Amino acid sequence: MRREPRLAGRLGPVAVMGGARAEGGNITASAEFNIWADPDAAAVVFGSGCEVVAFGLDATHQVRATEARIRAIEAVDSEAARTAAAMLRFSQRVEREIVGWPTPDWGAPLHDACPVAWAMAPALFDLRPCRIEVETQSDLTRGHTAVEFRVDPATARHRWAVGADAQACST
Repeated sequence: MRREPRLAGRLGPVAVMGGARAEGGNITASAEFNIWADPDAAAVVFGSGCEVVAFGLDATHQVRATEARIRAIEAVDSEAARTAAAMLRFSQRVEREIVGWPTPDWGAPLHDACPVAWAMAPALFDLRPCRIEVETQSDLTRGHTAVEFRVDPATARHRWAVGADAQACST
């Protein structure tokens, strides 16, 4: 995008899993891992002028790999289903042992699956027009996604996922 800025006008929408707002971050108080890991690249994408749909922790924490959902995948009885279930069980273990869960049936968030689900079925998500900028300078807030909803919806280039229909996402 830096090399060829006209590219931004030919893309869209770009679906991004990254960022945090309402719940705070998972790496720092205000930064989610994907944006925190390379805030400069994220700032380029959000600042490019292309349409960006962002799925931050606000939405991805609403879609979880609960035990019931994993069992439903296992019931498909295929190699792909067994592989998917094994990966989800690994995620559960990581969330339980490293992150910590408030309740035993909490379930690991399905972060990266959300943009894919949106591409397949946009109605599953509640998106709000906004303006997003990424903090790149401060050591304290590096990777913070500043999401401003007070924008003109007709000209907003960004949309932030504020809600997800978790039940429909799992069917």
